[in-house]
Amino acid sequence: MLWFPACYCVFVTSYYINGRTARLEDMMSRDVLDSLAEQLTQLQDTVAAAGRADTPLWLGETSSCWGGGAPGLSDSYVAGFM
Repeated sequence: MLWFPACYCVFVTSYYINGRTARLEDMMSRDVLDSLAEQLTQLQDTVAAAGRADTPLWLGETSSCWGGGAPGLSDSYVAGFM
């Protein structure tokens, strides 16, 4: 009989900032842009602490702003940095 693990991967979605409060400065902020790497590191640590360090993280969906986006920002050139 074959045994399959209960979790093949951890599927991750990421949105950087709230579309209702986003500002141009947020879209170009190093702190905001670096936050994804920090969050992925924390998630890897959490998965490892659960005894599943070999479970891959799949970054499946990302965008600049949650909540429907930020008019004039997430639909413009500056959103490409995210």
